Amino acid sequence: MNNPSTAKRIEEVDILRGLAAVLMVLGHSFIEYPIDISGNPVCVAIGHFIYTFHMELFFVLAGFVYRCKSYKQFIGKKIKRILVPYLLFGSVFAILHAFGGAAINGQESLNIGLFKLIFSGGGYWFLYVSFLIFLIFPLIERIFTSNMHLVCIASLCLVVTQFFDLPSIFAMSSVAKYLPYFITGYCIAKCQGINFSEQASASRLKRTLIWMIPAVIFCALDAIEVCGEYEFGSICHYIRAMAIIMVLGCLAHTCNVVFHQNRIWKALHNLLADCSLYSLQIYLFNGYLMTILRIIICQLLHITTPFVIVLGIWLGDLFLTLILCKYVCKKVRFFSVLCGMQ
Repeated sequence: MNNPSTAKRIEEVDILRGLAAVLMVLGHSFIEYPIDISGNPVCVAIGHFIYTFHMELFFVLAGFVYRCKSYKQFIGKKIKRILVPYLLFGSVFAILHAFGGAAINGQESLNIGLFKLIFSGGGYWFLYVSFLIFLIFPLIERIFTSNMHLVCIASLCLVVTQFFDLPSIFAMSSVAKYLPYFITGYCIAKCQGINFSEQASASRLKRTLIWMIPAVIFCALDAIEVCGEYEFGSICHYIRAMAIIMVLGCLAHTCNVVFHQNRIWKALHNLLADCSLYSLQIYLFNGYLMTILRIIICQLLHITTPFVIVLGIWLGDLFLTLILCKYVCKKVRFFSVLCGMQ
């Protein structure tokens, strides 16, 4: 959920980050309380697909747009953008889960909540892990200057997490799990990035193979896991996630080229661009808005249809977040600082 200030933005990156944010909210919309729809077959299938790659995609994109010229300035920006909202929203999360009562799905003592906030990520683990990766990666980059060395580090992380259970303290297991994706995105960018113009000028056969081979790999691996009831370790999960990320990257570029004059695509493109720009805030507000929406939809309106519940929470969450960001947080400096928008 990085928000880079690069000189030239890559539209496909914005589309993919926006898509990841939209899918994150959708995945969280399959609620268990006050009505449990998480076991609905359609919800299970969609949720399974989303969780094969959506957080991994965030880390790949974060690595792709990563730039660090001055470590002090870089970390200073990450403290403002990530650490400040993490501590604020994470503390509120811990307090609500301690004293929120029946409205909060899942309760724990304040001591446990604050312990998790400091030592393992609490309710906002993604920000915790992201900040730690941003904290250590500039040092890794300085020591290991070649892509080959970085690939070795990524491979080592995959092997370690495949065969060993790392401690949860300081989110060591999650950092080791997601660092390979960050490194992958970084290495792609370092190798002149993804040259979409070359892809467009390639032969039809080559363009087809670029997305078809990863699609086949994803489907084959996913079928093995689902049909064989086999839970993948880090290595197979990495291959599957990167395969579908490649497919989505090709799809984003194709849609951008083929439908760039289409009004529907323009509207969808603008929505995804907004979701990309405010992806951090979507993540921050998601849990709070979801709680409010599920109370309104399920308890006040007494809606029990899974499709309506998911659609209401999903679109309502996104719509309210974008309204808050554009017309409240962006205009009031105090709120923009607390929400990591400065």
